[in-house]
Amino acid sequence: MPMYYHNETLFSEIYLEEITRQTENADVLASLKVLGEYREYADTYNLQSWKESYVHEVLSALGFFAQSNPTPSSGSGFEHDHIIYLFPMGSAGTEKPLSLCYVLLPEENLDNTTIGRNWAEKIIRALREKNLPWALLTNGNQWRIYHQDEPTPYETYLEIDLEAILADKAKRLIKYSTNS
Repeated sequence: MPMYYHNETLFSEIYLEEITRQTENADVLASLKVLGEYREYADTYNLQSWKESYVHEVLSALGFFAQSNPTPSSGSGFEHDHIIYLFPMGSAGTEKPLSLCYVLLPEENLDNTTIGRNWAEKIIRALREKNLPWALLTNGNQWRIYHQDEPTPYETYLEIDLEAILADKAKRLIKYSTNS
């Protein structure tokens, strides 16, 4: 079985092995198929288009209501705002968020540590500023979960390779349909 995650000591390996052994149900497979279609047609022209055409859809599939806030420095709105606030599905988005998601364009490397592009530092800083315990960092292909109360919060995360999951599911669906 392929490994779709990389755990940098955020969770117990035993726990991760246990939950990844669970059988896939039809709802999960259907969601992955739909997400694959969203990814295929996603607009990567700018950050706002990327968030609206794909990242919000993934967050919705995960059960979140995603809301971006306009930033005064970006004039008309959202195009330079990397942060999406996460609320429970069905929420109006007026209460304190559960968490946040820091979004990058697909070509960005999540491991970047150059000045101004140290994404782990930016997400932990945002968590501290908003007083939230955990957050997601994503370029749409890889999704990382960070928790601010870790002893080394910048280096402690769980990364899910959604791009590999979607590619593998697409291959299996093609194989299944050609064998039928």
